[in-house]
Amino acid sequence: MAHTRLTPAAIRLFVAACGASCGAACGQGANEPPASMPVAVGPQEFEQGKRGSFTSKRFEVVIVLPGGHEWLIDDHSRPWLGATHPRTNSGLTFLLFALDTIASPDKCRAASLERFLVNERAMSTITQESTAGPGGYETRLWLALEATEPSAPVRGHFFAFGSSLRKCLFLHVVTEGAPSEIELISDRLAMFRARIFREMSLLSPLSPGRDLGHDKRKRTN
Repeated sequence: MAHTRLTPAAIRLFVAACGASCGAACGQGANEPPASMPVAVGPQEFEQGKRGSFTSKRFEVVIVLPGGHEWLIDDHSRPWLGATHPRTNSGLTFLLFALDTIASPDKCRAASLERFLVNERAMSTITQESTAGPGGYETRLWLALEATEPSAPVRGHFFAFGSSLRKCLFLHVVTEGAPSEIELISDRLAMFRARIFREMSLLSPLSPGRDLGHDKRKRTN
């Protein structure tokens, strides 16, 4: 399957922005992958491991994972489902939770970013779009890049903020590479959107999950 790469203009915009402003104001994002630098791995190499999927009984969701068995999955120790792919320095977070009011993608975005301590000011937006799915969720997608300084590793972020009635769906996949690997990172983000998000499936229309509730605990690393 072909994946749409971020446009050269968007990549140049990010590089220019980082050169001008990525200093102390660019803090750490949520869902940080392991600290070691990854090898150069694009979508094809990413899938050297057998492609597989993970079914979460807690959240009643099936998540397709390129690279299959290479993902280390934790669906028990924290309120969210977490997974890491050490070879590509990538990480995944998935959570369903409820609001006290009727949800919308914007409300779910605000609640998710607060819950996971995501520093929006550290992000350079590449693209945003509204879409339908998974299931009956109305979802806002956000692709962004982050770097603390010009010579520091670059993080690529794929976010999905879904809403249905009073429920919120949050998906965050992050990957990391050297500044010279911006196009590689963009390929990975496109793959995350095409494979992990688009092929995600809910096992029931509600998929409430045992942890669906007004949990106010925030993530700690």
